[in-house]
Amino acid sequence: QNQRTMWLDVFKGLAIMAVVINHHPGLPRISFNVCASFDVPLFFFMSGYLFKPNVTFHDIVRKRFNSLLKPYFFFVTLVSLAYIFFKGTPSPFWYFFWMIYGNGPNLPKILVHLWFLPSLFTVSLFVWISYRYIKFLKSSIIGQLALISSFFIIGILGIHLFWDIKIPISITNYFIPDGNLLLINGLLNNPAYSKEALLIDKQFLLKGLPWSVDFILVTSAFFMSGYFIKQNGIEKLFHKGSIAAALLIFFIATHVFWGYTIDLNIRRYDNLFINTLIAFAAIYFFIYLSHCITKFDNKLSNFIKYIGRYTLVIF
Repeated sequence: QNQRTMWLDVFKGLAIMAVVINHHPGLPRISFNVCASFDVPLFFFMSGYLFKPNVTFHDIVRKRFNSLLKPYFFFVTLVSLAYIFFKGTPSPFWYFFWMIYGNGPNLPKILVHLWFLPSLFTVSLFVWISYRYIKFLKSSIIGQLALISSFFIIGILGIHLFWDIKIPISITNYFIPDGNLLLINGLLNNPAYSKEALLIDKQFLLKGLPWSVDFILVTSAFFMSGYFIKQNGIEKLFHKGSIAAALLIFFIATHVFWGYTIDLNIRRYDNLFINTLIAFAAIYFFIYLSHCITKFDNKLSNFIKYIGRYTLVIF
């Protein structure tokens, strides 16, 4: 393994460590907000950096299915069966229905974070189609930046379009008697929902679309940013210690003064401009730190490289 690929392992290792810390149940809220402001953007950015748009559609579907959807369905099925056998409620139908729906707020509490896998699958295909059929993405740097920026703006401004939408009883009753009640009783144990509150007026709340496609423009923008950096050879600018230090100070200062964060699982993006800058500041710093750690050959750096190769297993 050369230094060029080793830093990727270090980067992924640092990123998955941030995710693990962020999901620790005893983590203070302020620490959660700090980690959440960059951990998901880190992974979408790195996935984009490793993206290869020149493969066929069949190849990208096959590869992403094997690397993302197979482990997703295997693990969610395994845990769902355990819930069904040992807890008994709600019915097996609902576990598998929400498993296929694949949206964080509808998954069992212990599996909430797995929304990332089907989301990354859809983002990969969406970006592949974009690069295949939007010609200027292959040649125009200005065009690429304009599209990425528009994805950020439209995606963030519309992030709540499919969140907390009340489904009228008349719609569900048209298909199933007491359809809303059926949906409410079929909810899994998840902090995003309160069954008691929903049962008061029997209105079911839709919290996001299947496979998180309702914020696909936001995640695609981070994904395409990673590919943009690699495609245009900009990664060499990520070796500047002075820039990394300045961005670290900016990152800390913004959290101290504003405390803005990102939590895509509940469609939270506090500030379009500042949160996007925070995320990219963290991305720059993590890349710089990864290159620095790669230069050392000790137990700590080797450990980070090791877990970076098994991020999916740890996830």
